[in-house]
Amino acid sequence: MKRNYWPVFFILIFLYTLFMVFWTLHATMITPVNPDDSFLSAYHKVDKNFNNYIQANKTIEEKYNVTLLVNHHKRKLDFEDVFYGQRVIEKSKKFRKILKDGKNIIEVKITDKQGKAIKNVKIKMRVNIATDDKLDIDLNNFVFEKQSYIKRFSLPHKGNWNITGVFDIQGHKAYLFLKTNIEH
Repeated sequence: MKRNYWPVFFILIFLYTLFMVFWTLHATMITPVNPDDSFLSAYHKVDKNFNNYIQANKTIEEKYNVTLLVNHHKRKLDFEDVFYGQRVIEKSKKFRKILKDGKNIIEVKITDKQGKAIKNVKIKMRVNIATDDKLDIDLNNFVFEKQSYIKRFSLPHKGNWNITGVFDIQGHKAYLFLKTNIEH
């Protein structure tokens, strides 16, 4: 009598599929989840208020001149980088290599439309890698010197970094989001 092995084959396929389902669930459960806190806020709040953030930046631009220097690379107060993928940042000469492996400096100049420096601005920034919240660097306590707010910090390694921040200028808020990289 000749044996039929097709039922065994289907049982093995079923067991393999079942194993892969459990393996996928296990891998998903042990993977860390890092909350997105762009603009130093929960993503639900950012989604709900994004148009307000755009309007807040327009209001600030009407009242003040804000210049951001990251390692002497001049950037305006914006968050258009939030719309770009990291590959665009890596290929664009405009955005590349703003940060350095090691010591960095951020300088923020805020003046009124007549050119007078604004004091008592509250600046909260965070430099982070989007995939790992263990490397977040909070930049608070900017020092006001030479008519600018200055903060020095150090980055531990090369990679794709984001700079996000909130500025409180005399009761008006402005928002910042920059993507950049340090060459691998």
